[in-house]
Amino acid sequence: MRRGIAALTLALIVHGSGLNAGAPRVRRPDLFLKVWRPFRAAVLAENPEGIKPLTRFPVQFISESGTEKRSAKDLASWFPILLKSPSGVKPRQSVKQYVSEKEDLSGPELDALRTGEVALGPLVFRRFGEKWLFAAARVDGSAPPEVPTYSPRVQEKETVNTADIESAPPPEPAAPVVEIIDETIPSGIPAEEPAPATPPAPPVPKPAAPAKPASAPAAPTTESGFRGYWRSFRDAVLANDVPMVKTMTKFSFETRGTQDASPLKKHGARDFDLLYPRLLQADPKTGPLRDSMRELIWRKQDLTVNEIGTADSLGEIHVGVFVFRRVKNRWAFVRANVDD
Repeated sequence: MRRGIAALTLALIVHGSGLNAGAPRVRRPDLFLKVWRPFRAAVLAENPEGIKPLTRFPVQFISESGTEKRSAKDLASWFPILLKSPSGVKPRQSVKQYVSEKEDLSGPELDALRTGEVALGPLVFRRFGEKWLFAAARVDGSAPPEVPTYSPRVQEKETVNTADIESAPPPEPAAPVVEIIDETIPSGIPAEEPAPATPPAPPVPKPAAPAKPASAPAAPTTESGFRGYWRSFRDAVLANDVPMVKTMTKFSFETRGTQDASPLKKHGARDFDLLYPRLLQADPKTGPLRDSMRELIWRKQDLTVNEIGTADSLGEIHVGVFVFRRVKNRWAFVRANVDD
């Protein structure tokens, strides 16, 4: 009897371990999201240095004409081009716009993690050992996302979506422009007849004036750009990823005491490794009790409108004793107000 009970118990243990063994390993979305979230934040902040440690070089650029390779050395030149390339997911959608709308993985994309390769729109990530890295991109915008190749069920669904995309006539974007130009022409002049040389001259430049704001989608980057930068910076701090923090920092890095007469000191990248722990231990002075910048960053998943609003009045954003400023069209950690 005892032998029977022991055998049954052993069988249950073995069976239970067999059920659990490998269950978390099937998709491991946590490993992928540790790469996707800082990668997404770097794209939204237009920070090429932010994606460098998350990328497998050389990156493959796949198009109808073939496959080309892009190196880390030329990252600053091809990264902006990639962000403006068509995503191939929606008509007239850029890669950056696709990434801004893509926060989490869908069910088919989670299933694709099993294969060691997953495509998010035009971006292809591959697993190297236990780490996921950005490895390839479709830059022609003419092909559907790579995800359908991993699941027949998804492939059927994407085929329908691809047909919808292909059914959209390419010249369609020109239609709104024609309508706007016609509305600006005085009603006394027929829209389809060639008008005298003098009268139509004033209306022609008018559409050019609204064309300038068309290049101004960069205006919202004060808020949306810094929010993306902050999430990436926060993830790096909480992960104790000092190399990532350094890519988001401007050197020479500055420190200044909390007193008005405190001198300004500058530190190079080599000194930053020794200085960094002291910066995280600094008291942000946000309340009567002792606190630390690391704890403040952990609590502050996002910034308030008032905090981001200082960019307009001061030209910089303050979070505790940390100061961030836009440098060459991207945000950077530039100064810390800490006492020696």
